[in-house]
Amino acid sequence: MTIVGPRSRPRSFESRVRVGLTTMLLPIVAAAVLLMGGLLQVTQSQYRVGEELTHELQTIATLHQDLDNADRSLTRFATTGAAGDERDFRLLTARIDENLSSALGFDEPEEVALAADVSSAWQRALAASHEALELGPVAGAVPIADAERDLELAADDLAELDKISREKLAAKTASAAGTGRRIVAAALIIGLIATATNLLLIRRLLLAAFRPLRQLTDGVDSFSIDDLEHRIDVDGDREFQAVGGAFNTMADRLQNTLGSLEHQAFHDALTGLPNRAHLVRHLQTEGPAHRTLVLFDLDGFKAINDGLGHAAGDDALIQIGRRMQQAVRPSDLVARLGGDEFAIVLNDDSSLADVEAAALRIARDVAEPLEIAGRAVVLHASGGITHATADDDPVESIRRADIALYVAKDNGKGSVRTFQPDMLSEVERKLDLETDLRVALERGEIEVHYQPTVSVSSGRVTGVEALA
Repeated sequence: MTIVGPRSRPRSFESRVRVGLTTMLLPIVAAAVLLMGGLLQVTQSQYRVGEELTHELQTIATLHQDLDNADRSLTRFATTGAAGDERDFRLLTARIDENLSSALGFDEPEEVALAADVSSAWQRALAASHEALELGPVAGAVPIADAERDLELAADDLAELDKISREKLAAKTASAAGTGRRIVAAALIIGLIATATNLLLIRRLLLAAFRPLRQLTDGVDSFSIDDLEHRIDVDGDREFQAVGGAFNTMADRLQNTLGSLEHQAFHDALTGLPNRAHLVRHLQTEGPAHRTLVLFDLDGFKAINDGLGHAAGDDALIQIGRRMQQAVRPSDLVARLGGDEFAIVLNDDSSLADVEAAALRIARDVAEPLEIAGRAVVLHASGGITHATADDDPVESIRRADIALYVAKDNGKGSVRTFQPDMLSEVERKLDLETDLRVALERGEIEVHYQPTVSVSSGRVTGVEALA
């Protein structure tokens, strides 16, 4: 046994847009966070390194200035022996000792070596300076010269340290800038990837919207050009499927309505048989090269309507229509043209004798007793026959058959006649005569004379004959 799981509902376009927007924003937010975080980290690192190196440079500059001042104070003391110069020198040496002990903590080997040289030269200069201060300006000339030399060596080493620190600051700044550029480049790459991804997502969203819209539009276009069988198959999101389903439902209802209206327009409401419009359309359509049109008119139908009522007359028409349908082939057409007039189209090229025999057989079937309002009723049908080729005008074909029917009715009940060209002139002559008589009566142009009829044996008047 196969177990089928629940069918998943199609995703809605709203949820697709929501997911798409979220997916589009995530890489952009990630790129922004990466860029801001990286730049903040680089800025903090650069600030920290710059602060350390700046402090280092300031300390080196202060030491360098103090060494210069100490050198000048020692030189002045050696020249003048002034107590003020000695006091200034001792104060400077104390500050230089303090700065050297707190500032010269370098980590690079070259810086460590130079710092050691500065400290060693300063210690030598300091020892020589103390010796010179104890001996005095004259006796301490040699120690003063040694101290000045060591101070110059220390100043040179400090200058070299200053140069190295500045180079380190420039290198750190350049490194930070490079790191910043790499972070910006990474963020740009992520942004480009996000943009490409977003474009793909936008394309998918547009396709998700435009594909079903195009299907809906094509469906409407097809439906508007009388393709009533067309239905829309929407494979998009739930909203579009709902619209497509509504359209298909509307199309079904419209097709059913139009089908019902078309049936009403081309079929008789009472018998359900094709009507005159259907007959004309049928004769206009392509079919066999030779077709035969037979018009039937019921003799005595008015007596049923008048004597038994219209309901009985309707029942009689329905039964007659069924008998005619049973008397012909499925390929033939039986229609009711109105009132008690029916038409049959025989779709073959039978001979005239065969067609007349078929029409007489149908007339005999019609003449079989009918069960109407609880009694047996007999109706006769007269028929008019004409050939209806594909090139004939349907209205003209019906007119020819109607003329033949007119002649058949003059020949008695149940008669069948085939149209002949001379029938037209005879019918026209009778119609003209009726028209002339009607006009003459209206104008008072007819004068009636009565001629008596006399019995020869008795000589008495037995009647009169009206002559006009």
